[in-house]
Amino acid sequence: MSAPRFKRALKVLEKWPLDPTKSKPRDIGALLRTRIETEFRHGEESEIRDPDVCDRMLNSLENLCNNKYQKLYESKLVYGSLGFNREISYYSTSDVMLSALRTERNPSVIKRFLGKFSRKQQHDKLLEAPKTEIEKKPDNS
Repeated sequence: MSAPRFKRALKVLEKWPLDPTKSKPRDIGALLRTRIETEFRHGEESEIRDPDVCDRMLNSLENLCNNKYQKLYESKLVYGSLGFNREISYYSTSDVMLSALRTERNPSVIKRFLGKFSRKQQHDKLLEAPKTEIEKKPDNS
């Protein structure tokens, strides 16, 4: 039966919060709630079309909720791939930033966003290509 799967799904939903900075279609917590509500319409008595797929999905969601991969691959870096810390990255994906980009559609929005969180010099360094010095080897010929 699907009773154990339904209970596992409810535990995932308990651990996965809704994101207040994102609208419902952009929030993965809201998407999970909708999807689980659809799949388990009749609660514990629901019939699962493909139990193996359901188990794999629930295992993956449980691993994400328990931060398995974050603990397994710990990193001491505090900046992401673009050089922004977690707070800036979080803000850049919020609805506030998305609406600002939609309404103004010009590069000054991004410049203001970058200037809001840190010094301009740091961002200029991020936009520049890395400079490498090529050492000239003496010819022995």
